[in-house]
Amino acid sequence: MIILGVDPGTLFVGFCVLDKGPTILESGVITLKRNALLQNRLGIIYECFADIIERYEVDVIAIETPFLGKNPTVYLKLGYVRGLLYLLSHKYNCAIREYPPSEIKKYIVGTGSGTKEDVAFALCKIFPLLRNAVKFGIRTDITDALAVGVTGLWKK
Repeated sequence: MIILGVDPGTLFVGFCVLDKGPTILESGVITLKRNALLQNRLGIIYECFADIIERYEVDVIAIETPFLGKNPTVYLKLGYVRGLLYLLSHKYNCAIREYPPSEIKKYIVGTGSGTKEDVAFALCKIFPLLRNAVKFGIRTDITDALAVGVTGLWKK
């Protein structure tokens, strides 16, 4: 099974591609220009993920369920990205799974109230080569995407 883990955003989109090992096949951040039109940013996100899904023959897309924070506009824009992922899951016939942040933390850290640092530390135990990246400041968009992807692999 190949899983695409995504930490959605409209400026930074973290992602990882994992196999059932779990082995990281690819990970990174799609970085978008703040002054670009939203429709152009969404088009770039769509094209990047379409390419990844085709290249790796992704079986499952795993995403974090957003929570409504202080800014409803951000929540709405995250919905656009999530909508793109649902469209891609339909187009490429792969499943989509959503997990709330507390559930992801529970699977990765062992408690639903872990911090981003706790998640990064636990991921280093799963992926020892990640230690140097975390030590030198890997973006949390990537570690969040990895946590979502691993949860997607482990949760049945």
